[in-house]
Amino acid sequence: AFDFCLFQHHDSRAATERRWGQMPWDQALWRAAGVETGALSPVSTPAATQLVQTANYPWNKIYRTGFLRDHGIGCSEIAQHEDVELHWRSFLRARNILASDRVCAVHFVAPGGGRLTNHTGPARLEVFAPLARLAAEIAQAGDSPFALPFYRFALGLCAWIEGNLRPEFHDA
Repeated sequence: AFDFCLFQHHDSRAATERRWGQMPWDQALWRAAGVETGALSPVSTPAATQLVQTANYPWNKIYRTGFLRDHGIGCSEIAQHEDVELHWRSFLRARNILASDRVCAVHFVAPGGGRLTNHTGPARLEVFAPLARLAAEIAQAGDSPFALPFYRFALGLCAWIEGNLRPEFHDA
């Protein structure tokens, strides 16, 4: 049995470039993982270290409920970026991951909209607690192949947050 299956998704921002699919940086990670094409591809540890750096949406995965329960994996109790811990801990604990090039969802981005993804306040800064827990877990594992990918991901997420945070919160 698989622990979870990761699917590709379509990002609505791609339409402005007259293309279909994920954003180029996510697609590059799928390509580097060697699972860019294939209905159901087993994911090796080297491939997982690439895929774990993709956008951490919970809706582009199907989880085996028993896997989540057995490992106590769930979302963080924060308003934004609550899925970071779910995403990363799933990759850290999984033994059997599948990847599918099939698009399972469309991510609609509405610049200037009122959805949670558009919020630019201090709730974004709450992500540092889950990031610290994940960093500690990865460090405790010793020579984890996920260490460098995690820090790349965290750095990219922090840069994204800075660009999407109102200036008055930059010194927080």
